[in-house]
Amino acid sequence: MKNEAPPSALHRRLRQATKSSHHVLDHHPVLAPLVRPDLSVDQYSNALDALHGIHTDTEAAILTFLDQHPGLFDYRARRKLPALEADLAVLGRTPVLLAAHVPVPQSVAELVGILYTIEGASQGGQVIARVLREGPLANVPTAFFRGYGPLSRQRWDEFLEFADAQCSGDEQEVAAASAVSTFEAIRCYLDAYCDHFGIQ
Repeated sequence: MKNEAPPSALHRRLRQATKSSHHVLDHHPVLAPLVRPDLSVDQYSNALDALHGIHTDTEAAILTFLDQHPGLFDYRARRKLPALEADLAVLGRTPVLLAAHVPVPQSVAELVGILYTIEGASQGGQVIARVLREGPLANVPTAFFRGYGPLSRQRWDEFLEFADAQCSGDEQEVAAASAVSTFEAIRCYLDAYCDHFGIQ
């Protein structure tokens, strides 16, 4: 079995910078039920609905920046919205879009920070998909959480290679700040979603 390479300096910096933000999201009332044995269909639908709102604006910001920098990074094949919309359709849920104030990248380093958050979540989605398969809601649609399926690790490694090639020196701090801002924007959206639906 091939040994994994140790994390790069950039990867370590991003991971360290977002550690507490990641913890907050893992325990957020919208997302925390996803790994609990008493997860309900309504809770699952709420999580997908909230994530749909986040990805709607985040993907638009990413693609707008990349359209201005042709050939920089292929994100269209990584879009999560189609999978979210497919899962919500199976669940009979019409997405609710609240105002999202997600970071809009102004530089490649800022783009790296945003992508780190979004692509990293796809890695975590693999864990959630596995928990769902083994739980009482084994038959719910999981296209979003399955992410890239067997290509997930490869896609993550490709992103990290891209990030390392684009960020050095002070740009690592810019990427880290962008990642933290993205986590914070997601938390704010989830909070607003809870307020809108009375979720505690």
